Amino acid sequence: MVKDTCVQRGMLAAGLGIAALAAAGCVSGTTRDTLEAAERAASPAAVAALARAQRSPVAVGGGEDARAQRSAGGAGTATAPGRGAGARGESADGADGADGAEDAALGRELGREVELARLQEVALRRHPEIVAAAHRVKALALGARSEGSLPSPELMAELWQVPLARPWAVNDAGMLMLSVTQEIPAAGSLDRAAQAMALEAKAGAAMVAEAARELSREVGRAYAMYVEASARHRAHGAHAGIYEQMSAAARARYTAGGPAADLVKAELERALLEADLAREQGRLDAARAALNALLLRAVDAPLGSPKEVAPMGTRLSPADAAALAASRSPTVAAAEAMKGAAAQRAEAADREATIPSFLVGLSYFHPVGGMQAGWGASVGMSLPWLWGKGSRKAEGEAAKALGEAASAQAARSRARGGAAEAVIAVQEAGRRLVALRDGALPVARQAMETARAGYAAGGSDFLMWLDAAHAALEVELDITEARGDLERAFVELDFAVGGKAPRAPLPALVRDRAHGAAGGGR
Repeated sequence: MVKDTCVQRGMLAAGLGIAALAAAGCVSGTTRDTLEAAERAASPAAVAALARAQRSPVAVGGGEDARAQRSAGGAGTATAPGRGAGARGESADGADGADGAEDAALGRELGREVELARLQEVALRRHPEIVAAAHRVKALALGARSEGSLPSPELMAELWQVPLARPWAVNDAGMLMLSVTQEIPAAGSLDRAAQAMALEAKAGAAMVAEAARELSREVGRAYAMYVEASARHRAHGAHAGIYEQMSAAARARYTAGGPAADLVKAELERALLEADLAREQGRLDAARAALNALLLRAVDAPLGSPKEVAPMGTRLSPADAAALAASRSPTVAAAEAMKGAAAQRAEAADREATIPSFLVGLSYFHPVGGMQAGWGASVGMSLPWLWGKGSRKAEGEAAKALGEAASAQAARSRARGGAAEAVIAVQEAGRRLVALRDGALPVARQAMETARAGYAAGGSDFLMWLDAAHAALEVELDITEARGDLERAFVELDFAVGGKAPRAPLPALVRDRAHGAAGGGR
């Protein structure tokens, strides 16, 4: 009896040791920290922080990036699953009324006047694509934790030497053994594999930010189209009054015995303008529908006019923008994380190819056939140096690591080049806008007023006035196009640098004395 008790106690102690090892797993503190940071960065609170960041300009030098990442993924930002800005579909039934009130208040707000930063904030807070990306990160994080766990133990029962003459006589068997075995992989391989998947989760968290950035860019492009369509509609509407003046002047001259052709041309221009207004109204409705769709609203929901703001340039140089993009781009961060993940997988494969794995077992022998109760232990070891797939797998993972390193370098290069191009596009659009607004528009309006006065005094014909009006409208439409180009260029620049690029007043118009060309200061 004493011996049986000792056996039981010994087996219990060994079993508890194996259970403790399995529960602790083989995940290091560094891996756990990486996983927790990835989950925080993909949390609804972090997405809400990204939405709020649309209103704040980035700081040149990269310090702002680190602060933004800490605010998005640091302590105090994690929320319980199903809560927060990105989990609208997971709220309790009692929150339906609050959601309805929130939607009604938002509808009233957006029906008055809209600005880009607010629209981007609303889109990021409501769009399911961000929620989907966050769930993918959570799945990767859970996979990383499972990757670092020991394989499941195995339970085996063996019954030996039951007499063939009496196959039911189990008590006369030579041995009845119950065994528990546990495989222990190569030292360090599980942690490397878990760290690799943790870094993949980190890359996924960066892609949540990338999805938010892409959505912000889509909203920005739609808003630029909305701003341009609104301005074009206003320009055509303003010229309706000019054509009314033309028609009245031509009618007065016709009444006084002037040519009927002037009156006919004036009426034709009014009719053509009505057709242009119908086309511009269609563009405006299309831009409004595109924005509403991105905001998850009814496509025909009321949307206020774009907020009137003075067009701005940027203080960033191409070099500044390139540096910001390299330090803030989620694409670069994801590529660097995938590079680290590939390196960890290569290290894990190398360990599996060079370090043996072990199999330990603990057995209990039940007293049968006159044999006393007892216990036993077993230890096995793999021999990876002789043959197996380990060496080839290690070579493949090493090659993949080299490929991911090259991809990370390429991603950084693309981000830098794209940011520099975006700054140049902003500068170009700003110079064109200044030249049209401060140079061409005053001249076009002066020419139209001179032609109008000349026609009223009888010193010029109707076609001169009509041509001048056409030229003035064309310049105004060119200005709206340049303003739209500037808006779109800023959308791409904000996307490239990972936040709102610093704005600055547009440079004054400068005329080249040698050639008379207008340009903007660099």
